[in-house]
Amino acid sequence: MNKVLRLTGETLVCGIKVPNIAGGFGENKKAMLTKSIAEIHGKELKHVNEVINNNINRFVVDIDVIDLKQVGQTDLFSESGILTKAQIGNASNIYLLSERGYAKLLKIFDDDLAWDKYEEIIDGYFRMRDEIVSPLLAGKSNYLQIAPITQDEFSIAKIFSEATGVKIDIANSIALTRTEKKTGESLEEYRKALPAAKHEVGIYTATELGVKIGGIRAVDINKKLLSAGLQYQDISTRISSKTSKEKTEKQWRLTAEGKKYAEEYPYDNHGHSGYQIKWNESVISLLNH
Repeated sequence: MNKVLRLTGETLVCGIKVPNIAGGFGENKKAMLTKSIAEIHGKELKHVNEVINNNINRFVVDIDVIDLKQVGQTDLFSESGILTKAQIGNASNIYLLSERGYAKLLKIFDDDLAWDKYEEIIDGYFRMRDEIVSPLLAGKSNYLQIAPITQDEFSIAKIFSEATGVKIDIANSIALTRTEKKTGESLEEYRKALPAAKHEVGIYTATELGVKIGGIRAVDINKKLLSAGLQYQDISTRISSKTSKEKTEKQWRLTAEGKKYAEEYPYDNHGHSGYQIKWNESVISLLNH
């Protein structure tokens, strides 16, 4: 199996609440339990499992199907209440299917009702992004969902910090925020436990610096910072989604010297991403000289 399974909420498919399952067949690829498939198609679970067992040579393990009973991945589903311990104990197989595995199963069903459900399940579940974290995941059972996501996010934060020079405490704070969005779990207590910054934290934008120094325009502050060798202008081009024409974009970035006096905060706003520079108090005396 490619990755630890995780639950990311639930989706309403054909009037049935289906738990969003990811990780088994690859990062961000959804999977579905035969329990859900049976409910959607109005079939008995034992019949669906029987169809798979009778045609098991048509399914590729870890690409089309995973038997959770064999790989020991049932705890997540019992702790979240999706399957009872009795259901797990009494089952010979607990199958998880990928989108490809579901399509193969549907071909074996080969009935009009099955094909009527096909597009709704493919478009409404397998290819839909997760948006809502279900109350189903609330409580102590969240550990198995949160732990791998948190580990991934902090690994990314470390790489991001080392590659860009963004302070590790900022990167870690971003990792916590991303984990909260993905799991729906508040991690505020962990945020409070983050160590205090070991450097002077950037708090002023160019506009705020201008006000603090004495009413100087932001454009003039940026010129001063450029002359002081603290920042440079990064110029890039992209294709406009509105006009389909090439568009030139400019943004200020910190030099190595500038990183002693400021921090770059990444942002993403309405499809536009970049960095906002915030300067610390010590740069003011430098600009006044």
